[in-house]
Amino acid sequence: MRNLKATYLWAIMLAVLFTSCESWIYDEEGDCETVYELQFVYDHNLKWADAFPSEVEAVTLHVFDAATGAHVMSATERGDILRQEGYTMRLDIPAGDYQMVAWCGEGAHDDGVSFSIPEIDHSTSRREHLQCRMTRTPNPDGTGSEIKTDGGLNALFHGQITATLPEGEGQKVRLKMPLVKNTNRLKVVLQSLSGKEINPDEYSFTVEDNNGLMDWDNTVLDDEPLTFHPWSVSGGSAEILRSGDEEAEKSMISAVVADMTLGRLMTDHKPILTAWHNSGDSRKAVFRIPLIDYALMVKGKYKHDMTDQEYLDRQDEYNMTFFLTESNEWMNAFIYINSWKVVTEDIWVE
Repeated sequence: MRNLKATYLWAIMLAVLFTSCESWIYDEEGDCETVYELQFVYDHNLKWADAFPSEVEAVTLHVFDAATGAHVMSATERGDILRQEGYTMRLDIPAGDYQMVAWCGEGAHDDGVSFSIPEIDHSTSRREHLQCRMTRTPNPDGTGSEIKTDGGLNALFHGQITATLPEGEGQKVRLKMPLVKNTNRLKVVLQSLSGKEINPDEYSFTVEDNNGLMDWDNTVLDDEPLTFHPWSVSGGSAEILRSGDEEAEKSMISAVVADMTLGRLMTDHKPILTAWHNSGDSRKAVFRIPLIDYALMVKGKYKHDMTDQEYLDRQDEYNMTFFLTESNEWMNAFIYINSWKVVTEDIWVE
C-alpha cells in the first residue's frame, strides 16, 4: 500500500512538473510563452464578407506605445502568405497598451508607385508621421497636380486599433484589425442614342478633388487641387435588333468607356466629374457634375442602414452610363449608376 501511495504521489508531481510553465522544460523550449497575433479583416464592403485574402496584396503594420507614442515595431508581409487560411501576423512585443496603424496594399509602402509613407525611425517616429500621400505630377502652370497611372492606382487599405495585450502564461491572444478601402474605381460610359459612331479620341475625362493626403487615422487632410485622369479610354460599337426577329431593322450602339481610379471619397468634399468633347485645340464640357451627389443616388438600393460616409467607404466601384444626342449633348433625363436607372434633374456645376 505504501508503494502504491508513493507511486501515486510521484505521478502527481510529474503531472504538475510537465504542465507548469515554471518547469525547466518549458523555460528551455518556450512552449508556455504568451503569443500575440493580429488578424486583418476586410469586411467593410457591400458584401459584408471578409475579402482580405482575395483583395489585399500586402500589409504594413506600425505599432506605437499608447501612453508615450514611441515607436515599438513595424512589420511588412506580402504575397502568398496572405492567402493562407487563418493568416495572422505575430506581434513580438511585450504585454502593454498599444496604438496600431496599418497601411495595406501594394504601393502603400513603395515611394513612387501610387502612395508614399515616410520612413519610420525607431527612435524619433510617432504615429503623426504616418501620413500617406498619393504620388502626383505638378501641373506646368503651378495650379495643383495631376494623377494619371497606367492600370490605375494600386488598391490602398487602412486600419487602426488601440489594444491591450494582457499578461499571461501559455495563452494565445488574437486581435483583429478591421480595414477600410480607400481607392475607388470609376467607370464612365458615354453612349450614343442616335446610332452615330463616336470616336474615343474626341473625349477626355477628369475628376477634380483635393483628397490625396491621408493622416495616420485615415482622416483626409487639406491638400492641393488634384486632377485625376483615366488610365484607359476606349471605344466600341455593336449592332442590335429592334425585336427578336432576325429580319428586323438593325441599329447601332456606340460608346466611349473611361476607367479611372480615385482616392477616398468624402462627404465633406466636392469632387467634380467632367466629360469633355475635344475638337481641334478647343474643348467643351459635355457634362460637369458633383460626383458624390450622383454616387449617393443609389445608396438606398442596397437596403442597409448606412450613413452616406459609410456607403462611400463600403462601395469601391462606380459605373455611370450617360447618353448623348446626335449633336454630342448630354441627354440628362436619366442615367444608369451601377446598373440602376436613375431619373435625374439637370445638376450642372458651373
